[in-house]
Amino acid sequence: MMTVTKRAAQALLIAVLGLCVWTGATYAQDAPAAVDAPVAVDAPAALEAPAAPAAPAKIDRTDPVAVVKAYTKACEEFDAATFIDLVTGDEALVAALRRQTEQMARGVAEMRGQRGFLDVFAEYSFLPMGGKAPSVVEKQGGDEGEMVVTATEAEPRKKTFVLKKMPDGTWKVDLEQSILRTTGAEKSILVSSIRQDPRAGRGDDRNEPWRRRQRLQQLASKLLNYIQQRDRMVPGAEGWMDELEDYALDPALFDDLADEKGVVGVALNAQVAGTELPNDWQVRRSTVLLYECAGAERNAYGNPNEELADRAEGSGPLMVAFADGQVRSIPLGMSIEDASREERLQQVCARNVQRICRALRDYARDHEGMLPPADQWCGVVEEYVDPEQLKPEIFQCPSRPDLEYGYAINKALAGQDVRDFPDHEKHILILPAIAGIRNEAREVPKECMEGFHHGMQGMDMDAKPFVHVGTLAGNSSNVIEGRPYFRP
Repeated sequence: MMTVTKRAAQALLIAVLGLCVWTGATYAQDAPAAVDAPVAVDAPAALEAPAAPAAPAKIDRTDPVAVVKAYTKACEEFDAATFIDLVTGDEALVAALRRQTEQMARGVAEMRGQRGFLDVFAEYSFLPMGGKAPSVVEKQGGDEGEMVVTATEAEPRKKTFVLKKMPDGTWKVDLEQSILRTTGAEKSILVSSIRQDPRAGRGDDRNEPWRRRQRLQQLASKLLNYIQQRDRMVPGAEGWMDELEDYALDPALFDDLADEKGVVGVALNAQVAGTELPNDWQVRRSTVLLYECAGAERNAYGNPNEELADRAEGSGPLMVAFADGQVRSIPLGMSIEDASREERLQQVCARNVQRICRALRDYARDHEGMLPPADQWCGVVEEYVDPEQLKPEIFQCPSRPDLEYGYAINKALAGQDVRDFPDHEKHILILPAIAGIRNEAREVPKECMEGFHHGMQGMDMDAKPFVHVGTLAGNSSNVIEGRPYFRP
């Protein structure tokens, strides 16, 4: 019996919804291809059941349309070898695709003669999964107790394939760009899922940041368990890794990983080595336990601030594991203490934004859904915020002390009925101020031009600055510098 993990099933389903499985396509080339330019080929698709794999056919790889036909045929038949041979992208993505598609093909081979995969997809199509294909709804018949109604897609789905020319003159499908061109999205969920899948293997992707993060997270977790069993005593600097390996009984945790600069090891913070770890979780949140270091020295230890200072320009943030078990990335140019202090400021800003938004929502409940006018919103906040939480600092962004008022209301929502804006989580109500004046109102810009918060980041390996915004739902969210503000 084949076992499919939850993540693998999600990735597989995303693939079905994307470019790789809709079949029975016809093809039309948009325009003649320039010699070195990518080619886009549109393909409206209908859904058919996959047939058994046919004998390999010769592919004219100098013809973009022939390549797309062979590519879609490989997807129909779950022909992993041909699919990989016709796809292009960065090395890590292609390596991860190879592993996952080969695994999928083996699973489909096991299922042949059993229930068809597209039968399962047909079941998923009954769920609210999004999509804009209009349907023709027709009543087919029935009786007083049961009625049959069909919903048929009125328009075929169309996919756009982007092909890139290889040095040998042949063409290959750029999977990521094809998905983006087809969906109009800025980021591919499928490609991100494939790149981040922790079950993708340990081959060509050993240099990926998420693998290093996972390794550091696991080591920190084992070390914290070990410390707890030793009455909260941290091992001594000399031989700490040997002690931990004897406890963990998993040599793979102590493998060296590599990035583009070379081997990446893990070091123990010498300042905590041999000491008792405090029970206070606020202290643990700012206490570094482990950090990445250059080289593969076993039982390495040292000062994480010195590691930060020694890192070369452009080498990226430093991954550290804190004594609360969390892994964060510290940007270059910051000390651990600076980053911890900045994170506390970020938390204050996020709380300010949440309290302001919830006060405005409470006002709307008392006024038939209406938000206050733009020239009165600060007074409303002062009236509706819990007196114990109401301080002048509630209007100040702690990372922008030069502004007396650090927040502005969305001009498009001020004075409006919140019921006219469904899906409140997608509507920005409060955003960073520009003028810094009381009752400031402004339009939501297209993108975040400047982030004011710096410091430790979680899964975002770039550790880019960002801003806090508040939504109609009363929650705070982040918008990273250089990226668009979200909209409904």
